Amino acid sequence: MIKIAKLNVFGRFLLWQKFAVLGAIALTLVGAGFTYFVNEQQQRIEVAVREQQGLKVVKELLGLVNSVPRHRGSSTGLLNGNGALAAEERATKALTAQHLVAFDAMSQAIGDQELLKIWGSIKNNWPNIAQAVDGRSVTPQENFQAHTQLIAKVLDILDLSIDYYGLSQDPNAETHFLVQAVLVDSPTLSEYLGQARGWGTGLLAKAAKAREQEKNRADQTVTLQDRARLGIMTNIANAHWISADRNFAKSLKVTQQPSKALDAQRKAAAGLVDQVLKLSDEEIIGQQTIGYASTDYYNQYSRAIEEVFKTMDVGFTELDHLFTTQIDSAKQQLMMVSCMILGFILVAAGIVFYIVRSITHPVNYLVGVMQQLAGGDNNVRANLETFDEIGVLGRQFDIMIDQREAVSAQIRQENEILNDSIIDLLQGVAKLAQRDLTIRLPVAENVTGPVGDALNLLSSETAQVLNRILRIAEDVSQVSKQVKAQSDSVIHIAAEEKREVEQAASELNHASETMLNIARLAMSCNQAAEKAIQTTDKAQETVLGTVQGITTIRNTIRETEKRIKRLGERSQEIGSVISIINGIAERTHILALNASMHAASAGEAGKGFAVVANEVQKLAENAREATAQISGLVNNIQIETADTITTMNDAISQVVQGTTLAQQAGNEMRETRETTANLVQLVQRIAANSKTQVETTRKLRERAIQIQKSTEQTFEHLQDQGQQTERLVDYSSGLLQSVGVFILPKADEVIA
Repeated sequence: MIKIAKLNVFGRFLLWQKFAVLGAIALTLVGAGFTYFVNEQQQRIEVAVREQQGLKVVKELLGLVNSVPRHRGSSTGLLNGNGALAAEERATKALTAQHLVAFDAMSQAIGDQELLKIWGSIKNNWPNIAQAVDGRSVTPQENFQAHTQLIAKVLDILDLSIDYYGLSQDPNAETHFLVQAVLVDSPTLSEYLGQARGWGTGLLAKAAKAREQEKNRADQTVTLQDRARLGIMTNIANAHWISADRNFAKSLKVTQQPSKALDAQRKAAAGLVDQVLKLSDEEIIGQQTIGYASTDYYNQYSRAIEEVFKTMDVGFTELDHLFTTQIDSAKQQLMMVSCMILGFILVAAGIVFYIVRSITHPVNYLVGVMQQLAGGDNNVRANLETFDEIGVLGRQFDIMIDQREAVSAQIRQENEILNDSIIDLLQGVAKLAQRDLTIRLPVAENVTGPVGDALNLLSSETAQVLNRILRIAEDVSQVSKQVKAQSDSVIHIAAEEKREVEQAASELNHASETMLNIARLAMSCNQAAEKAIQTTDKAQETVLGTVQGITTIRNTIRETEKRIKRLGERSQEIGSVISIINGIAERTHILALNASMHAASAGEAGKGFAVVANEVQKLAENAREATAQISGLVNNIQIETADTITTMNDAISQVVQGTTLAQQAGNEMRETRETTANLVQLVQRIAANSKTQVETTRKLRERAIQIQKSTEQTFEHLQDQGQQTERLVDYSSGLLQSVGVFILPKADEVIA
């Protein structure tokens, strides 16, 4: 039973708790499936929302796919000489710049590094292309090629954006085919239609320009290679239109409610695309003499491309509607299934509650009956009328109570007989409890008989033991008294020795402290003397450094004096140079006057020279004034130089006197250091002797402490021995008193 209880973990739970565990397991299973369904629906909603967000980005890119090819066609025709396309070129350039700015703001939210790298290249290349067209610094072929490469990068970004937002992996057939038609096939179709528009417009414009210049060579300007390239463009455009039309048809087929507007727009675009492809084939590729107007060609292709983009716009609207429908449908399914599961849980909970109550109510009633029985109500019965296992258990419970009552009556009768024997036995034990070991208990014939016989044997054996203990206790008491007297005498002698040892240790400790203070004082003197030597050495070094510094200053001042003297000499040389410059200025002034006079005599022809002569005369006057100022400055420098030399001579005299005093101080510092060194040696000897004496005193003190500790331990052991002896005497007295309270039979009676 114990092993089963250990293995049955749920045996500790109540019934309702067990049913609650079952309910929790069922809810867990249902919740797991519901959670999987909810996650699946949430993923569908998130995918549709992400794809719907991607439509806005892709739509802005398709604006570039529309405007850049238009600019390619108009700019190529303009470069080939068709001036009527200038307004179209400006309009498409502005539209392209607008789309670039709009998508650049959207690209910040895209985390694809490859896409951002290509987009950066597009932003850098477009201004160069536009500037080259504005400046007419590019050939039509180069312009066409640059635009085509730029559009290819835009299509790459379109493809990466479709992948980034999950549009290329759309799981629904109705939107998958429409995504392929609108976002994959149609942009590529528009690009090749744009190439055919731009290339064909350029060929027609070039042919028209050739006809105006050289009528006999107009047909030779369009080569077979040009025609073949245009044919390749139209063939690729036709292939993509077939693919786009097929995907449009599949999308309309699988959609539950096909869009009539999309179908009508698709058919309209199909007619114009077929028309322009046929136009290229008839008027350029298969025409020997090209005479079609390039503007008309450009406009027809533009209308076809516009219809394609209108088809894409309608497709965008349809995609947005389908994504919204998918999101709403997923939310409705999620709400409907949630309500169904909630209703199922509520109904199941009601059924489970009814079943649990039908089980727990009878069980609780049966538990209440058992509790009344445990409280002393022996007349209580279950009386369950159900036919399930609990009813059977209740009836078996009633039978068990009836059998229990019969057994209880028999046990009460036997207990009365046993109680009488026990009372007799207890009365005899009470007499033994009064310490009278001579009493003998009655021996009955029931179960108390062996107990009485055993108690009689126990009292006899106890009496024998107590007699022996009494004799031993008397002997122990006499011996303990003798040991106590000897212990008191030894403790008295040990106390006297302890006091003597403590006094000797105290005196020795005082002597050790005095010697230690002397040693500390000697060490302090030694440190002070060493510090005095160090201070004297530093002072001596400082004095020597001062002497050297003063000597260096004296040499520096002498050298400065020499340089100042040389400076005075140079200032005198400057004075002579100033005299020369002043003479030149005087001569220049005289020459300027002469030139002015000659210029005045020359009349109108000398007016220009007179102006130059006046300027030269002003220059000469300015030079004379400047030399006068420089002369005054040089005189002041010479006066100040003489004063400086006098001051430096006085400073040199003072430095010499300071050097002499510093040398005398150094000699006196040296004598002081020698005297301090002798004092340090004497103090070091005193300190060394003091340390030796302190060490000796410390060893004596340690020995005294050891002796004191040994004496204290001996005294403590003796005191402890005396206490133990006193306790032994007390124990022996107590033992005699304890044994004396018993009434013991005589020794011969016990043996008998």
